[in-house]
Amino acid sequence: MGLFCTRFSGSLIFSRGWLQPQWPVVMYAVSCEWALCPFLFFGLSVFVLLSQWFNFLFWFLCMASKQEQLDQLIAPIVASLNCELWGLEYLTQGRYTTLRIFIDAENGVSLEDCEKVSRQISSVMDVEDPIDGEYTLEVSSPGMDRPLYKTAHYMRYVGETINVRLRVARDGRRRFKGVITKVENDDVFLMVDNQEIQLAVDAIDKANVVPRFDDLMRQHGLVE
Repeated sequence: MGLFCTRFSGSLIFSRGWLQPQWPVVMYAVSCEWALCPFLFFGLSVFVLLSQWFNFLFWFLCMASKQEQLDQLIAPIVASLNCELWGLEYLTQGRYTTLRIFIDAENGVSLEDCEKVSRQISSVMDVEDPIDGEYTLEVSSPGMDRPLYKTAHYMRYVGETINVRLRVARDGRRRFKGVITKVENDDVFLMVDNQEIQLAVDAIDKANVVPRFDDLMRQHGLVE
């Protein structure tokens, strides 16, 4: 008589009997274990990936909802001070939150404009309290390398060069630099390396205008 032991689906199987008759039982258990392992590993991998994807989707929807809420609250305040809300960024990292607001005006934005908008927004935010806990409020002009958020922004800068970072890689690339040739519906067409590509505005994570410093220097008479 002999005692045989093998592992099968996380449990131990003991078979007592003569050596010769027990071999098929043992070998069957071993083959089942090795056959099931790849499927269990694959299923666990898929579960982990789906969990990460759903967590990202939930976070993205929450962030988008919060930004939309803040946009609706802040846009009228900025407009009442004869400025335009160019865009805002709601950034969270742990317990630290930053609300970055970009304002624009027909004749440019001054430091006084930023101070007035900051004071007014702070007063309204204290009453409405749309952000839990402490946060840092930043108000500034978009600058020469201004970010582009909306379809209307891209339409305004047709013919200009921009840097683009996509949410998801396309053909192995997430970053592109090219000239805006046209904007149709919610799609931006860029001339990149002598080839026109089409990008959906919703697929763009970040976009900035590339400043033309030569033109600026010519305007100020610094170069001929």
